[in-house]
Parts: sequence; C-alpha cells; structure tokens
Amino acid sequence: MNKCIKFIGFYSKDAGRVPHPLAAEDKIDYVCTAFENAGYDINFISMSCFSNDKVLDEHSEKFLRNSKIFYPKTHRTKGFFSKVFNKIFKRVIFRKWINKNVFYGDTVVVYHSMVFIDEVIKLKKNKKIKLVLELEEIYSKIAASKSKNEKQEQKLINLSDCYIFSTNSLNVIFNKNHRPYVVINGVYARSNFVIANKNSSGNIRIVYAGSFEKQKGVDRVIGLAEFLPENYEIHIIGFGNSDDIDRVKRLIDSSNQRNKCNVSFDGKKTGIEYTSFLRSCQIGICLQDSDDNFNNFEFPSKIFSYLSHGLHVVCTKLKEINCSDVFPYILSVDAFDLDKTANEIMNIDFNNIKESGEVLEELNKKTIGKIKEMMEELL
Repeated sequence: MNKCIKFIGFYSKDAGRVPHPLAAEDKIDYVCTAFENAGYDINFISMSCFSNDKVLDEHSEKFLRNSKIFYPKTHRTKGFFSKVFNKIFKRVIFRKWINKNVFYGDTVVVYHSMVFIDEVIKLKKNKKIKLVLELEEIYSKIAASKSKNEKQEQKLINLSDCYIFSTNSLNVIFNKNHRPYVVINGVYARSNFVIANKNSSGNIRIVYAGSFEKQKGVDRVIGLAEFLPENYEIHIIGFGNSDDIDRVKRLIDSSNQRNKCNVSFDGKKTGIEYTSFLRSCQIGICLQDSDDNFNNFEFPSKIFSYLSHGLHVVCTKLKEINCSDVFPYILSVDAFDLDKTANEIMNIDFNNIKESGEVLEELNKKTIGKIKEMMEELL
C-alpha cells in the first residue's frame, strides 16, 4: 500500500475557477504522477479559491490514478466589493483552507508561490510538517518590492527539508545545507492522446502556450508574423490578467492588418482540449529574453509540454536549456533577431525530426528513482 503525502498548489480542472498557468499545471500533473510511481499517493490541496462568475462549492474528487484532489469553496473576483474583499481577506482564506487540510507532522510538497508563502512558513513552524519545496523560479528576482519578498522567499527555502528544483543552478545557489533534492526540468512524459491529422488547413501551425506577461516573450512571437509567409499560422493560448490579455489582442489585431501570416488568439485551453490543440500544431515556440536575469532561475516548463506532445521546439538560447538533456531536440534561436528566427523556422525539415519520446522516458525513470531516494532520506 502506498504512503500518502499532501501537495499544496494552485490547480484546477474545474470550469469557472480563475485559470492558472497551463505549463505549471502540466508540471504538477507530472510531479504528482512521478510520486505515485515512486510509491506515494497524493492528497492535493488546491489553492484555487477564486472564480469569475458564480460561487463554486467545496468538494473532492479522484486525482490521477490513486490520489484525491480537494477543491475549496470559491470567492468571486468580479465586482468592486468582491475585489476589495479578496484583497483584504485573501491570506485569511488561504490560511483557513490550509489548516483545515494539513495536520501535525504531515509530509507536504508545496508548489512555490509568493501568494501563500506566509501561510506555509507558519504551517512549518506550528505543525512541524516535513516540507518538500518545489522551486520553479525565484519570484523576488523580478518583484517590484524585492526586500520583503526576498526575505520571505529565502526564509521558506531555508525552512524546507528537501527540494524539487527546476534547474541545477537553483540547487547550487540555494541548497547551501546540501539537503536531499531532485532536479525536474519539466514534464518527462509523452502525451497519451493521439490526433490523427495535424490540422485541416494544410498550413504549418506554430503555438505559443503560457503566460501573456511581456517578459515571457509572447509579444516577440506575435512579431514573428511579419517575417513568415501565409502558409504559416501562429496560435496564442494561455492566460494573463486583463491588461496582458488586452495588450496581446491589440498586437494580434495590428499584426493581422499588416502581415500575411495569420495570428489567432485562442484563449485558455485545459485538459483534453489543451492536449488536442497542441497535437494539432507542428511547432511550439518560446522566445523569452535571454538577457533577463529571471532566466537564470527558471527552466521554461512549456518546453517539455511541447516535447511531450510531439512538437518541434523553437526556443531562445537559454543557459539552462543549453545544458539540459533535451538540448539536441530543440532549435535554438536569437529572440532579438526575428527575421533570422523566421528563416530558421522555414528551414525546419519535418521529415527529419529526432524523436524526443525515448529521452523523456529515460529521464522519467531516473526521476522516479531519485524521488524514492529523496523521500527515503526524508522519512
């Protein structure tokens, strides 16, 4: 019988809840599956406490193979009073939900987030949990008010008993006490869904999937349309706040008025719809700024989402990717030279693309073994 551990993070397959990063939910799915395969069932404590229109009730349901997910009652985000209430009482809402589901001495994996960091620190101190911190990136490196964020973030890192890092660099920089850890760059698994036809248009479809924040490179992806012919399509799927969504839509409208390559805004996709959409494309793209210091502290998880769905991956030259096991399967480009990037994309030979499945399967086996070693040392 598998041992049971808790997992805290933003996650929702419920329609109506405020959406979260697609690649982050892919990563959570993979990490939880890897824990199951290593002999641990998950009680996932979803922190998706907010919905756009109607209030959704608290409930639990089956998660993955043998695990369960617990969803909280939601609070609406629309309307002036709802926004004010949520801003004031957000931490109270998070604290109440965490304390209801986590008990003294539990082993808890926490998907790193600045939003409920104070509650996790209190949980560690008051309930003496064994804390496994999944550290994808260092938010204080890009936050507007770094001092407090950096202090709290470092405090959580120091309190953790072991780690799941997204890059080797994070381990070198932050694991000063040499605690147990495993590095998981992304989703080391192939999609189980197979779509018979890539697409019906006959065009080559490029997809950007992820955050609409400007630093994530979505603006550059839209700008690529200027240099591509009409038999290429660019599809933008993902999430963002209202300002980010408005900016992206304006850029797309402007591009489509000027360029032959069509860009479409396809909104948020989840579950089978997300998987099917990715499999209908040929190229997955990531044009983050290679000079941004933030990229020294994260591995773009969308890279593995693309690879796991059989896409050819085009990505900015980033240090962590260049040092990874999947680098031979990626077309590395200069994000600042869109004309050159477009030419390299048009020269892709789709009949001679390396199969990424074998390397993903090998990385998956190694990861399961490392999780077993880490948890045996922790427990």
